[in-house]
Amino acid sequence: MSVVSWPEEYGGRDASLLEWLVFEEEYYAAAAPVRVGQNGLFLLAPTLFAHGTAEQRDRLLPPMARADQVWAQAWSEPEAGSDLAAIRSSAARTDGGWLLSGTKTWSTRAAFADKAFGLFRSDPGAGRHRGLTYLMFDLRADGVTVRPIRQLGGETGFAARSLSQVCGADVVAGGPAADSAAARAFEAGVLAAAAQLLGTGRALLDAGVRHARQRTQFGQPIGAFQAVKHHLADVAIGLEFARPLLDAAALALAAGAATAPRDVSAAKVACADSAYRAARAALQVHGAIGYTQEHDLHLWLTKVRALAGAWGSQAWHRARVMAAIAAGGELACD
Repeated sequence: MSVVSWPEEYGGRDASLLEWLVFEEEYYAAAAPVRVGQNGLFLLAPTLFAHGTAEQRDRLLPPMARADQVWAQAWSEPEAGSDLAAIRSSAARTDGGWLLSGTKTWSTRAAFADKAFGLFRSDPGAGRHRGLTYLMFDLRADGVTVRPIRQLGGETGFAARSLSQVCGADVVAGGPAADSAAARAFEAGVLAAAAQLLGTGRALLDAGVRHARQRTQFGQPIGAFQAVKHHLADVAIGLEFARPLLDAAALALAAGAATAPRDVSAAKVACADSAYRAARAALQVHGAIGYTQEHDLHLWLTKVRALAGAWGSQAWHRARVMAAIAAGGELACD
Protein backbone atom coordinates (compact mmCIF):
# COMPACT_ATOMS: atom_id res chain seq x y z
CA MET A 1 0.00 0.00 0.00
CA SER A 2 2.93 2.37 0.53
CA VAL A 3 3.85 2.34 -3.16
CA VAL A 4 0.44 2.88 -4.79
CA SER A 5 1.88 5.53 -7.12
CA TRP A 6 4.70 3.29 -8.39
CA PRO A 7 4.50 1.34 -11.67
CA GLU A 8 3.10 -2.17 -11.38
CA GLU A 9 6.44 -3.74 -12.34
CA TYR A 10 7.86 -2.41 -9.06
CA GLY A 11 4.91 -3.48 -6.93
CA GLY A 12 2.79 -0.35 -7.28
CA ARG A 13 -0.66 0.34 -8.68
CA ASP A 14 0.14 3.02 -11.25
CA ALA A 15 -1.95 5.55 -9.34
CA SER A 16 -2.02 9.05 -10.79
CA LEU A 17 -0.88 12.04 -8.73
CA LEU A 18 -4.47 12.90 -7.88
CA GLU A 19 -5.28 9.31 -6.92
CA TRP A 20 -2.18 9.16 -4.72
CA LEU A 21 -3.27 12.33 -2.88
CA VAL A 22 -6.71 10.82 -2.28
CA PHE A 23 -4.94 7.82 -0.75
CA GLU A 24 -2.81 10.09 1.45
CA GLU A 25 -5.87 11.99 2.65
CA GLU A 26 -7.67 8.79 3.61
CA TYR A 27 -4.53 7.30 5.16
CA TYR A 28 -4.18 10.24 7.54
CA ALA A 29 -7.91 10.48 8.21
CA ALA A 30 -7.68 6.90 9.53
CA ALA A 31 -4.71 7.83 11.77
CA ALA A 32 -2.64 5.13 10.10
CA PRO A 33 0.98 4.85 11.26
CA VAL A 34 3.66 7.09 9.77
CA ARG A 35 5.69 5.24 7.14
CA VAL A 36 9.34 5.28 8.09
CA GLY A 37 10.45 5.18 4.47
CA GLN A 38 8.21 7.85 2.99
CA ASN A 39 11.08 10.17 1.99
CA GLY A 40 12.31 7.52 -0.40
CA LEU A 41 8.84 6.34 -1.43
CA PHE A 42 7.39 9.76 -2.25
CA LEU A 43 10.38 11.91 -3.19
CA LEU A 44 13.33 9.85 -4.37
CA ALA A 45 11.42 7.08 -6.16
CA PRO A 46 9.53 9.40 -8.56
CA THR A 47 12.84 11.09 -9.35
CA LEU A 48 14.44 7.74 -10.12
CA PHE A 49 11.54 6.86 -12.41
CA ALA A 50 11.99 10.13 -14.29
CA HIS A 51 15.77 10.56 -14.31
CA GLY A 52 17.46 7.48 -12.85
CA THR A 53 18.92 4.51 -14.67
CA ALA A 54 17.41 1.02 -14.82
CA GLU A 55 20.33 -0.21 -12.71
CA GLN A 56 19.61 2.38 -10.01
CA ARG A 57 15.92 1.52 -9.94
CA ASP A 58 16.54 -2.23 -9.73
CA ARG A 59 19.14 -1.75 -7.00
CA LEU A 60 17.40 0.83 -4.83
CA LEU A 61 13.62 0.44 -5.15
CA PRO A 62 13.06 -3.10 -3.77
CA PRO A 63 14.83 -2.46 -0.41
CA MET A 64 13.16 0.95 -0.28
CA ALA A 65 9.67 -0.58 -0.66
CA ARG A 66 10.41 -3.13 2.09
CA ALA A 67 11.86 -0.41 4.37
CA ASP A 68 15.11 -2.36 4.51
CA GLN A 69 16.81 0.90 3.61
CA VAL A 70 15.50 4.16 5.06
CA TRP A 71 16.21 7.38 3.19
CA ALA A 72 16.60 10.92 4.52
CA GLN A 73 16.19 14.05 2.45
CA ALA A 74 19.10 16.51 2.27
CA TRP A 75 17.51 19.72 1.01
CA SER A 76 17.59 22.36 3.73
CA GLU A 77 20.74 24.14 4.83
CA PRO A 78 21.39 26.81 7.49
CA GLU A 79 21.00 29.53 4.83
CA ALA A 80 18.62 27.69 2.51
CA GLY A 81 15.26 26.42 3.70
CA SER A 82 12.46 26.27 1.16
CA ASP A 83 14.62 28.19 -1.32
CA LEU A 84 16.54 25.27 -2.83
CA ALA A 85 18.38 27.56 -5.23
CA ALA A 86 20.25 29.08 -2.27
CA ILE A 87 22.11 25.91 -1.31
CA ARG A 88 25.86 26.12 -0.72
CA SER A 89 26.90 22.52 -0.07
CA SER A 90 29.27 21.52 -2.83
CA ALA A 91 30.00 18.48 -4.97
CA ALA A 92 33.24 18.10 -6.90
CA ARG A 93 34.18 15.33 -9.32
CA THR A 94 37.04 13.07 -8.26
CA ASP A 95 38.54 9.83 -9.50
CA GLY A 96 36.28 7.95 -7.07
CA GLY A 97 33.11 9.74 -8.10
CA TRP A 98 32.11 12.86 -6.18
CA LEU A 99 33.49 14.70 -3.14
CA LEU A 100 30.76 16.29 -0.97
CA SER A 101 31.23 19.14 1.50
CA GLY A 102 28.84 21.34 3.46
CA THR A 103 26.05 21.23 6.03
CA LYS A 104 22.47 20.02 5.71
CA THR A 105 19.92 20.63 8.45
CA TRP A 106 16.35 19.69 9.37
CA SER A 107 16.89 16.50 7.40
CA THR A 108 13.83 14.36 7.95
CA ARG A 109 14.62 10.89 9.38
CA ALA A 110 18.37 11.49 9.15
CA ALA A 111 18.76 10.56 12.83
CA PHE A 112 18.14 6.90 11.98
CA ALA A 113 18.24 6.69 8.15
CA ASP A 114 20.72 4.62 6.15
CA LYS A 115 21.12 6.86 3.09
CA ALA A 116 20.25 10.35 1.92
CA PHE A 117 19.53 12.27 -1.27
CA GLY A 118 19.68 15.95 -2.07
CA LEU A 119 21.00 18.81 -4.15
CA PHE A 120 24.61 19.99 -4.21
CA ARG A 121 26.25 22.85 -6.05
CA SER A 122 28.68 21.37 -8.55
CA ASP A 123 29.35 24.58 -10.51
CA PRO A 124 29.72 27.57 -8.15
CA GLY A 125 30.01 29.97 -11.08
CA ALA A 126 26.61 29.12 -12.53
CA GLY A 127 23.35 30.91 -11.71
CA ARG A 128 21.14 30.12 -8.73
CA HIS A 129 19.12 27.53 -10.59
CA ARG A 130 22.07 26.16 -12.55
CA GLY A 131 25.18 24.21 -11.66
CA LEU A 132 23.31 21.80 -9.36
CA THR A 133 23.64 18.03 -9.11
CA TYR A 134 21.11 15.64 -7.55
CA LEU A 135 23.11 13.06 -5.55
CA MET A 136 22.58 10.08 -3.25
CA PHE A 137 25.06 9.15 -0.53
CA ASP A 138 25.55 6.80 2.42
CA LEU A 139 24.95 8.36 5.85
CA ARG A 140 27.40 5.90 7.38
CA ALA A 141 30.23 6.86 5.05
CA ASP A 142 33.45 8.33 6.39
CA GLY A 143 33.18 12.09 6.68
CA VAL A 144 29.45 12.20 7.50
CA THR A 145 28.56 13.56 10.95
CA VAL A 146 24.90 13.27 12.01
CA ARG A 147 23.68 15.42 14.90
CA PRO A 148 20.10 14.55 15.96
CA ILE A 149 17.76 17.49 16.67
CA ARG A 150 15.57 16.88 19.70
CA GLN A 151 11.92 17.84 19.15
CA LEU A 152 9.30 19.03 21.64
CA GLY A 153 8.09 15.48 22.20
CA GLY A 154 11.59 14.25 22.94
CA GLU A 155 11.99 12.36 19.64
CA THR A 156 14.93 12.88 17.30
CA GLY A 157 13.69 12.18 13.78
CA PHE A 158 15.28 15.32 12.33
CA ALA A 159 19.02 15.86 12.23
CA ALA A 160 21.75 18.20 11.03
CA ARG A 161 24.56 16.69 9.00
CA SER A 162 28.07 17.88 8.30
CA LEU A 163 29.73 16.55 5.15
CA SER A 164 33.49 16.70 5.05
CA GLN A 165 35.34 15.03 2.19
CA VAL A 166 32.56 12.46 1.59
CA CYS A 167 33.34 10.30 -1.44
CA GLY A 168 31.34 7.84 -3.54
CA ALA A 169 28.05 9.69 -4.12
CA ASP A 170 25.64 8.34 -6.74
CA VAL A 171 24.32 10.79 -9.35
CA VAL A 172 20.61 10.88 -10.17
CA ALA A 173 20.57 13.99 -12.35
CA GLY A 174 22.78 16.94 -13.19
CA GLY A 175 22.46 20.37 -14.77
CA PRO A 176 18.95 21.69 -15.52
CA ALA A 177 17.51 18.20 -14.93
CA ALA A 178 18.71 18.30 -11.30
CA ASP A 179 16.91 21.56 -10.58
CA SER A 180 13.79 20.31 -12.36
CA ALA A 181 13.83 17.00 -10.47
CA ALA A 182 14.29 18.70 -7.10
CA ALA A 183 11.58 21.25 -7.84
CA ARG A 184 9.14 18.51 -8.88
CA ALA A 185 9.93 16.51 -5.74
CA PHE A 186 9.46 19.61 -3.59
CA GLU A 187 6.05 20.40 -5.08
CA ALA A 188 4.97 16.77 -4.64
CA GLY A 189 6.09 16.88 -1.01
CA VAL A 190 4.08 20.05 -0.42
CA LEU A 191 0.98 18.48 -1.98
CA ALA A 192 1.39 15.32 0.09
CA ALA A 193 1.52 17.41 3.26
CA ALA A 194 -1.58 19.31 2.12
CA ALA A 195 -3.51 16.08 1.50
CA GLN A 196 -2.39 14.71 4.85
CA LEU A 197 -3.53 17.91 6.56
CA LEU A 198 -6.91 17.63 4.87
CA GLY A 199 -7.32 14.04 6.06
CA THR A 200 -6.22 14.96 9.57
CA GLY A 201 -8.66 17.87 9.61
CA ARG A 202 -11.48 15.52 8.62
CA ALA A 203 -10.55 13.16 11.45
CA LEU A 204 -10.59 16.06 13.93
CA LEU A 205 -13.99 17.20 12.68
CA ASP A 206 -15.37 13.68 13.04
CA ALA A 207 -13.95 13.44 16.56
CA GLY A 208 -15.48 16.78 17.50
CA VAL A 209 -18.91 15.88 16.12
CA ARG A 210 -18.81 12.49 17.80
CA HIS A 211 -17.94 14.00 21.18
CA ALA A 212 -20.57 16.74 20.79
CA ARG A 213 -23.23 14.07 20.35
CA GLN A 214 -22.12 12.06 23.38
CA ARG A 215 -21.21 14.75 25.91
CA THR A 216 -24.22 16.16 27.72
CA GLN A 217 -24.64 19.43 29.60
CA PHE A 218 -27.79 20.98 31.02
CA GLY A 219 -29.64 17.81 30.15
CA GLN A 220 -28.82 17.68 26.43
CA PRO A 221 -25.88 16.93 24.11
CA ILE A 222 -23.53 19.89 23.77
CA GLY A 223 -23.91 19.57 20.01
CA ALA A 224 -27.41 20.96 20.40
CA PHE A 225 -26.03 24.37 21.35
CA GLN A 226 -25.57 26.83 18.49
CA ALA A 227 -22.14 27.96 19.70
CA VAL A 228 -20.83 24.42 19.29
CA LYS A 229 -22.69 23.69 16.04
CA HIS A 230 -21.46 26.88 14.40
CA HIS A 231 -17.83 26.15 15.26
CA LEU A 232 -18.05 22.67 13.76
CA ALA A 233 -19.95 23.96 10.72
CA ASP A 234 -17.17 26.49 10.06
CA VAL A 235 -14.65 23.65 10.18
CA ALA A 236 -16.65 21.57 7.69
CA ILE A 237 -16.92 24.52 5.28
CA GLY A 238 -13.19 25.22 5.50
CA LEU A 239 -12.29 21.62 4.72
CA GLU A 240 -14.68 21.45 1.77
CA PHE A 241 -13.34 24.71 0.34
CA ALA A 242 -9.75 23.46 0.62
CA ARG A 243 -10.30 20.26 -1.35
CA PRO A 244 -10.88 21.91 -4.79
CA LEU A 245 -7.61 23.81 -4.37
CA LEU A 246 -5.78 20.55 -3.63
CA ASP A 247 -7.33 18.80 -6.63
CA ALA A 248 -6.58 21.73 -8.95
CA ALA A 249 -2.96 21.88 -7.77
CA ALA A 250 -2.53 18.15 -8.40
CA LEU A 251 -3.88 18.48 -11.94
CA ALA A 252 -1.67 21.51 -12.63
CA LEU A 253 1.46 19.76 -11.37
CA ALA A 254 0.68 16.58 -13.29
CA ALA A 255 0.20 18.61 -16.48
CA GLY A 256 3.40 20.60 -15.94
CA ALA A 257 1.45 23.87 -15.93
CA ALA A 258 3.41 27.08 -15.36
CA THR A 259 0.99 27.99 -12.58
CA ALA A 260 1.67 24.76 -10.65
CA PRO A 261 3.92 26.34 -7.96
CA ARG A 262 1.30 28.99 -7.24
CA ASP A 263 -1.50 26.41 -7.12
CA VAL A 264 0.51 24.07 -4.88
CA SER A 265 1.20 26.84 -2.38
CA ALA A 266 -2.43 27.94 -2.40
CA ALA A 267 -3.49 24.36 -1.65
CA LYS A 268 -1.02 24.04 1.21
CA VAL A 269 -2.22 27.29 2.78
CA ALA A 270 -5.89 26.33 2.49
CA CYS A 271 -5.43 22.79 3.79
CA ALA A 272 -3.19 23.86 6.68
CA ASP A 273 -5.53 26.67 7.70
CA SER A 274 -8.58 24.40 7.61
CA ALA A 275 -6.80 21.64 9.54
CA TYR A 276 -5.61 24.13 12.17
CA ARG A 277 -9.16 25.44 12.52
CA ALA A 278 -10.37 21.85 12.94
CA ALA A 279 -7.74 21.24 15.64
CA ARG A 280 -8.76 24.33 17.62
CA ALA A 281 -12.46 23.50 17.37
CA ALA A 282 -11.96 19.85 18.32
CA LEU A 283 -9.87 20.84 21.32
CA GLN A 284 -12.46 23.36 22.45
CA VAL A 285 -15.33 20.87 22.06
CA HIS A 286 -13.49 18.16 23.98
CA GLY A 287 -12.42 20.44 26.79
CA ALA A 288 -9.75 19.41 29.29
CA ILE A 289 -9.62 15.76 28.20
CA GLY A 290 -8.43 16.90 24.79
CA TYR A 291 -5.17 18.19 26.28
CA THR A 292 -4.14 14.81 27.62
CA GLN A 293 -2.45 11.80 26.06
CA GLU A 294 -5.20 9.73 27.63
CA HIS A 295 -7.44 10.73 24.72
CA ASP A 296 -6.67 9.88 21.07
CA LEU A 297 -7.26 13.50 20.06
CA HIS A 298 -3.61 14.25 20.71
CA LEU A 299 -2.60 11.96 17.83
CA TRP A 300 -4.20 14.30 15.30
CA LEU A 301 -3.35 17.54 17.10
CA THR A 302 0.37 16.81 16.97
CA LYS A 303 0.13 15.81 13.30
CA VAL A 304 -1.45 19.14 12.40
CA ARG A 305 1.25 20.98 14.30
CA ALA A 306 3.99 19.11 12.47
CA LEU A 307 2.46 19.13 8.98
CA ALA A 308 1.46 22.80 8.99
CA GLY A 309 5.10 23.86 9.01
CA ALA A 310 6.40 21.06 6.80
CA TRP A 311 7.62 21.88 3.29
CA GLY A 312 7.55 25.61 3.88
CA SER A 313 5.76 27.76 6.42
CA GLN A 314 2.35 29.30 5.83
CA ALA A 315 3.99 32.71 5.51
CA TRP A 316 6.39 31.41 2.85
CA HIS A 317 3.62 29.83 0.78
CA ARG A 318 1.43 32.92 1.04
CA ALA A 319 4.34 35.02 -0.16
CA ARG A 320 4.84 32.64 -3.10
CA VAL A 321 1.18 32.96 -4.09
CA MET A 322 1.39 36.76 -3.88
CA ALA A 323 4.59 36.78 -5.96
CA ALA A 324 2.88 34.69 -8.64
CA ILE A 325 -0.15 36.98 -8.69
CA ALA A 326 2.08 40.04 -8.99
CA ALA A 327 3.91 38.35 -11.86
CA GLY A 328 0.67 37.79 -13.72
CA GLY A 329 -0.25 34.31 -12.52
CA GLU A 330 2.99 32.43 -13.06
CA LEU A 331 5.79 32.08 -10.55
CA ALA A 332 8.93 33.39 -12.15
CA CYS A 333 12.29 31.90 -11.13
CA ASP A 334 14.79 34.49 -9.94
